[in-house]
Amino acid sequence: MRLKAIALDYDGTIAENDRLVPAVRDAIARARDRDLIVMIVTGRILSDLRRVLGDLTLVDAVVAENGAVVAFPASGRSAVLHDPPAAELLDALRAAGIAIEVGEVVIEADAGAAHPALEAIRTLQQPLVIQFNRSRMMILPQAVSKASGMAAVLDAL
Repeated sequence: MRLKAIALDYDGTIAENDRLVPAVRDAIARARDRDLIVMIVTGRILSDLRRVLGDLTLVDAVVAENGAVVAFPASGRSAVLHDPPAAELLDALRAAGIAIEVGEVVIEADAGAAHPALEAIRTLQQPLVIQFNRSRMMILPQAVSKASGMAAVLDAL
């Protein structure tokens, strides 16, 4: 069997101001009618994507948290592919005055907090990386990437 899939980024690609572009919804439906697998691949925390997009069943799969979480909306199944952030790190970031949003694996914050976040990571000797996206940063395990999350989805399918 030959697998055919389309991977779509969310913010700034198929969505504007958090909202899915209406023509994209129709294009996704047409692609799925042609037996193409359609997945959204995003850095967003899965619950946040659900909040802004609503029903995720318009796609076959979601790769969230930059590859750390995968979800299959039709079945309601999801999987966390890496360990959650250490409580000590979350405490250190908060103690440094950094406003954070915590997903299953990723920690999201304003990019301006990169220096104190890096200091906390270094002090606690955490095997983490910081990735920047516009004015935001994500702190996540070294092995996490959108590509690794997409590979997990394709393996599952």
